[in-house]
Amino acid sequence: DNPEIEQKLTIRYIPTPSKALNLAIAGPQGGFPRGRCSLIAGLPDSGKTSILLETISLNMKKDPSFIAFWLESEGSLTKDYICGVFGVDPERFIFMEYDPVLGAEDVLDMVRSVLSTGVVDMACINSLKCLVPKKEQEIALKDATVALQARLNSRMTNKFTAIVKEYDTAFCLVCHLTTDIGSMSRDPLIVAGGHSIKYWSSLTIDMRK
Repeated sequence: DNPEIEQKLTIRYIPTPSKALNLAIAGPQGGFPRGRCSLIAGLPDSGKTSILLETISLNMKKDPSFIAFWLESEGSLTKDYICGVFGVDPERFIFMEYDPVLGAEDVLDMVRSVLSTGVVDMACINSLKCLVPKKEQEIALKDATVALQARLNSRMTNKFTAIVKEYDTAFCLVCHLTTDIGSMSRDPLIVAGGHSIKYWSSLTIDMRK
């Protein structure tokens, strides 16, 4: 009966262009949940990036105050290409290219600073796999780097959870499916990057046939 508590418990969604996907997530008003993390996983060329950019474009057309942030770590997209092909407004699209010299830790701190402004409605990282920890870049190939990325992701979840919740931002991570060599199950494909990401995620979309 408390309106303030009810408002805090109510999840708002950023609708995607796919009515079927919205319906599967949370009914007709569904989409990517605000204040939470979503994983968009899948095989190469399965449409992971496209569904995010099409969602950004759709909501920019519907809402003149909608602002999106994009961290491009794969190096496969430019801001001009995104705005030209997907019809994204460059004035309301904050585009950051991943700098491997800085390392993933410093880049994620920059992302956190952007989110802390509270102006971003939807933030996307394309992709999680390409965020390479600084230590992994500095050491030789022959040296072992066990679980460096998983530990990085764990620290990211700890730092980003409160900010994403406070400013009601839809935080979306593009993830690649990798093969779990030791798996005896029927499906050997898993989302790489440690368990913390999967626990943090409120929504996981697995894009494959």
